[in-house]
Amino acid sequence: MAADAEFEAHMQRLHPRLASVCRRVKQRLDYTVVFSWRSAAQQQELYKAGRSQLPAGQSKHNATGPDGQPRSLAVDIRPPDFPGWGIVTDNAEDLNMRGEALFSRFAGAFLYEADRQGVAITWGGDWVNFRDVLHFEMAVA
Repeated sequence: MAADAEFEAHMQRLHPRLASVCRRVKQRLDYTVVFSWRSAAQQQELYKAGRSQLPAGQSKHNATGPDGQPRSLAVDIRPPDFPGWGIVTDNAEDLNMRGEALFSRFAGAFLYEADRQGVAITWGGDWVNFRDVLHFEMAVA
């Protein structure tokens, strides 16, 4: 699948307001979406591996719309110049330390654009107990 088509497929699985923020940031900074919506099985696998703090059904990656369609309230990204595989690592602390400066630039762009559009989001890099520099999530009203 071409990169643009893959990106758009991820956007279709996000909440429309979060997708709008992602599309606008993508116009200024290149990045790849690692995860948007994910199934309960995918979520449980990541949880068991210690790569997610939440089991299936509790993650914002598992959110669905009123019609039952995937509408993730969270997105994980990876810049093209990020060394390594992004979320696929055995050492999350190493990932966070290596990626902090690079992801801070993306965090600024996402937070700025979300504020501009009136969308409340949180960057996982600001979390204290489980820093996740790849992760952005939308607050639920």
